[in-house]
Amino acid sequence: MKDKTKDQATHERLAQSNAGTSSDEQTRRKLQTEDALKQAHDNLERLVEERTSELSAKNRQLLEEIEERKRVEGQLRRSEEKYRHIYENIQDIYYEIGIDGIIQELSSSVERITKYTRDELIGTSVYEIYVSPEERDEFLRIIKTKGVATDHEVVMKDKDGRLVTASLYSRLVFDENGVPIKILGSIRDITKRKLAEEALRESEIKYRSIFETTAAATIIIEEDTTISLVNNAFERLSGLSKNEMEGKRSWTEFIAQDDLPKMLEYHRLRRIDQDAAPRNYEFQFVDKDGHIKDAFMTIAIIPETKKSVASISDITERKRSERALKKREKELEVKSRNLEELNTALKVLLKQREADKEELAERTLSNVKHLVLPYIEKLKKGSLESKDEAYIAIVESNLKEIVSPFSQRLSSKFMTLTPKELQVAHLIKEGRTTKEIAELLNASPGTIDFHRNNIRNKLNMKNKRANLRSYLLTLT
Repeated sequence: MKDKTKDQATHERLAQSNAGTSSDEQTRRKLQTEDALKQAHDNLERLVEERTSELSAKNRQLLEEIEERKRVEGQLRRSEEKYRHIYENIQDIYYEIGIDGIIQELSSSVERITKYTRDELIGTSVYEIYVSPEERDEFLRIIKTKGVATDHEVVMKDKDGRLVTASLYSRLVFDENGVPIKILGSIRDITKRKLAEEALRESEIKYRSIFETTAAATIIIEEDTTISLVNNAFERLSGLSKNEMEGKRSWTEFIAQDDLPKMLEYHRLRRIDQDAAPRNYEFQFVDKDGHIKDAFMTIAIIPETKKSVASISDITERKRSERALKKREKELEVKSRNLEELNTALKVLLKQREADKEELAERTLSNVKHLVLPYIEKLKKGSLESKDEAYIAIVESNLKEIVSPFSQRLSSKFMTLTPKELQVAHLIKEGRTTKEIAELLNASPGTIDFHRNNIRNKLNMKNKRANLRSYLLTLT
């Protein structure tokens, strides 16, 4: 606004000058000079304002850059602290090695794995801790040709001489001209892992041997029903080779159609809950030629997998024997019923026989008592010679013996005695001497002694001092 007022005053003076009198050249120039000075002044003020504005903007930018640098430096410091903490506490060994093999840098974790401190190893040759020069040369060949080595296994020795199996992750570092200057990377102690792998390998060999040599046909089944592994016994059972089955066939191909739906459901349930399906059951197995065999299966899920291991036994002969046994049992049951009926009839007959026997005994006893003994008594009252009396006494005694338990026990217990020996035994029991027995039986005393010896032998009394008559009396 101020500049505008000045311009108006100038023009008014010029107008007055032109109106009143004609101005001279000097006045005109003066006015031009004033205008030029004014314009220069205005330009200078504008430039000052612009420069001031630029400086203010640069100052603000500089302040922002300073703040950003402080922020970045803070982040960098925190990052350095973070990675320094990681570096110092890393489980693996971080390393930097010169192309000449001299160790340039190591993380503190080197002491935990090798028992060496950082200071003991930095500046020494890494090749000294290799156990095998061949492994060292192989690592160098890989790193030189590929520029990187991933999970490369080597064996090193620690400060105490203990062998350490390590896995190397390494790469070459190049300068700006592409020349290798060092190798950096990490070393991981995998000794425990290798020992575990070796133990697992030995375990696999052991169980593979058991798997192959077990008498039962055994297979490993995948979740999709594919047979992934079979043993020799399953080859024999199915009639197919391992190459024809492993990874190529489903176990469902060996199941009779009547059993398949049930077993497929077991297969599904077992992978949801292994207790939801039976672990042991019978089914019918079909071999490559279509022959059906009775089989018994024991199956279970392999822990932490969806695979199952199945052991199959051929029980065809056993089932055939069971069927034959059942048939035989039914036949025997029929025969048993027949025998029971026959036994009942025999019991009736035996009972009747015993009754008849008792009746006969009673009748015989009655006849002897009433029809024989009375006449003997009459004979005894008559006039008889002594010899006749003896005979009558013998007859009477024998009749009584017939109806006494002695005869029955003697004849049943000593069936081996001859009739003559039985006569001698009866007379001995009555107390007769050898001479008396000889006279009564019209035999010589030697013959009677011979019979006495035979009786003792047959009664197991040989070489015993027991009295023969006393023993015979125990049988009454």
